[in-house]
Order: sequence, then C-alpha cells, then structure tokens
Amino acid sequence: MDRTCWPITCRPILCPRGRWLALLVVPAYVLVAVCGCGTVAKSKFVAAESQNRNLKDQVEAQLSEIENLRSQNSDLKQRLGQAEDALGSGDGVPFDLAVHRPASASSRLLEQLAQSRDEFIYDESSGVCKFTSDVRFADGQPRLDSESEAALLRLADVLRESGGVGARVMIAGHAAQDERLAGGQSSSIADWQLSSQRALTVRDYLRGLGVPGSRMAIAAFGSDQPVATNAHEAGRQANRRAEIFLIEAERPVVGWTDTITRLYR
Repeated sequence: MDRTCWPITCRPILCPRGRWLALLVVPAYVLVAVCGCGTVAKSKFVAAESQNRNLKDQVEAQLSEIENLRSQNSDLKQRLGQAEDALGSGDGVPFDLAVHRPASASSRLLEQLAQSRDEFIYDESSGVCKFTSDVRFADGQPRLDSESEAALLRLADVLRESGGVGARVMIAGHAAQDERLAGGQSSSIADWQLSSQRALTVRDYLRGLGVPGSRMAIAAFGSDQPVATNAHEAGRQANRRAEIFLIEAERPVVGWTDTITRLYR
C-alpha cells in the first residue's frame, strides 16, 4: 500500500505495540449541539402533546353541542309534523305552537315570582305575568274598597323589591255592560269612561305607594272583554274590574317609546 497518498488527517499512526488507530477529529462544540437538540425536541413534543389534548377536548365539546342541536331539531320537526296533521284533519291544534324565545333575565325573575307567590301566574310563551287578585268595583264606581287597597299594597311591595323584577306594569280597566254612573247615565260611553277611570285609579294608588309612573301604563276596554255573563249580578260584579299584568322589560310594548325606538325616528 502506498501510504504517501493518504490525507494528512487520515494517516494511520503506528502505536508502539503495532496497532493502528484512526485519528478522528470530532469538535467538542458538535457534541454540545447534539445534546442541546435532544432537549429542545423533547420540549416541543410535550407542548404538541398538550395542544393535541386541548384540541381533542374542544372537538368533543363541539360534537356534544351538535348532538344537542340535532335533538332539538328532531323535536321541532316532530312538533311541526303534528301541527300539519292537526291542521290538515281540521281538528285544530291540540298543543301550544307559540314560538319560544330564549329566556331573558327579567322573564326568569317573573317565572320565579309566579312560582314563589300564589297571587301571580306566568305565561312562558308571552313573557307576561298576571296579578291574579283583580281589583273589583261597585256598580258605576271607580273607587277602591278596602279589600282592593290591601291587594294593591301587596303588589306594590313586590314591585319595590329588587326594582320590581325590572318589569313594566300594564293596568287594564273593564266595566260591566251598561253600568250606571252617579247621575243615572247608562250607555256604552259610560262603560268606556268607567273602565278608563278604574285603570287610572289603580295606577294613581300604586304610584302613591312608590311605584314609578314611568313603569306603568293603562288600557281601557269598556265592556267589550267580559269574563262572565252580564245577565246576573254575580257575573256583572266579576266584569267590574281592573287587571294588572307584569311584562318583561325586554319585550316591545306599544306606547313605550324606549321599547320600539325604530318607530320614533
């Protein structure tokens, strides 16, 4: 073998004992770099594994939400099919088809109010809560008696608690057919006058008990909305009334300009 042609760095060195050793030039900084790369790679692997777990959890949550939406969609389809069958057969709709809106904060409070107090009843589909103790009036009179004043005092206490659950108050006045006013007048005009005066009487009494007037509104229906027959006195007494409704704050109400601002440009 011609040893003269070997590169200088690769020439073998003859040990005293006759063994050949290959001269390997491995810079120290290469070893350090290799060790450092191993540490960085492990750190990246741990971070990637954690990110993968987070993504997996997010996917599982989204799949659960999709399944929930599918279940709701199936229920709505079933209700729609039942409605179409009922309408097609002419039997009428045997169940409530009202559109259910997401519950608002005030609607939940109204529902809780009805659950905790017997004098209130809540209708979920309309978001309206009714004060069941209707205010009664004598024939031809808009004045309150002691029983009605006591009922309104209880109502005022509720409306003052926690801001009155944030609800608006609608007072609807009614009359029996052909009530006689103090001067003996009896007509449909008198019925309208009495129904409006009764609603105003209730509003003024509640305002005197600390309920803000800006939260209240009145409506008059004359004798057009009876709850009983006018053929006998018991029915007429039931029709001489004022009804009180609590309406959730988020619901648009005609007459309250801040609830339907687009109509007042």
